[in-house]
Amino acid sequence: VEACLDGFKHCIRVSGRFGLDNEREAFVSSLAKFTFLHTLKEMSPKNINCIKALLTIGLSEGNCLAGSWKHVLQCVSQLERLQIISANAKEADHFGGGSPMQQTSSGFLGSYVSSLNGPPESLAKRRVGTGASVVLSVGAEELMTEQSNSEQIASEIDASSIDLLFHRSSRLDSAAIEHFVRELCQVSKEELEPELEPRVFSLSRLLDVADTNMDRVRLVWSKIWRVLSEHFTMAAMHPNTGVSLHALDALRQL
Repeated sequence: VEACLDGFKHCIRVSGRFGLDNEREAFVSSLAKFTFLHTLKEMSPKNINCIKALLTIGLSEGNCLAGSWKHVLQCVSQLERLQIISANAKEADHFGGGSPMQQTSSGFLGSYVSSLNGPPESLAKRRVGTGASVVLSVGAEELMTEQSNSEQIASEIDASSIDLLFHRSSRLDSAAIEHFVRELCQVSKEELEPELEPRVFSLSRLLDVADTNMDRVRLVWSKIWRVLSEHFTMAAMHPNTGVSLHALDALRQL
């Protein structure tokens, strides 16, 4: 497995640095698929290794990822969701209703956690990496699998590596930071789609990225701000009051 992952890393590095967009996209998307972060399948150590490899690529090859940043950032979003489930903490970036146990950073999970006290099988909307929503039949077995996955993530993945990914955005070159911000806005848009149970993880990270990169030369910052301002405006007009206030507060801080 380690040899295969090393091969993926080298292929992504070579295809990225030589501008082979289709090849780079194929390798990054395949690696993201092998993480199992967008499924209800039980994770094994090799899936955890794929997650670590994807984070490593984001840290080391950020200038070469271009549009493939979306796969890395979507996986980061799912990682944060699973870490909150594992911690069983009161959800900080979720503005939907429900008890503290239901309040996770994922809208769909908050919906079907309640099914533990209901019928064995229930229907729930599940968020997938592309931003589409599909209806799946989710039962107690799948819920236990999700809980087991979240515990593995919490024990194997250091949360500081996620923070480092956003903090090091200041090291990206002018073209890469624009791709990074654009794809992070797209992931945030996907998180905000459910009106009743949106997530603001990526929206909060956009504030961090903006603050970290505000010292860039004016020409570069203007391109970044053009993307950011459009997204923050959209978030400020969100039908969920909590999201709109969060976006307005982010703008105030900036």
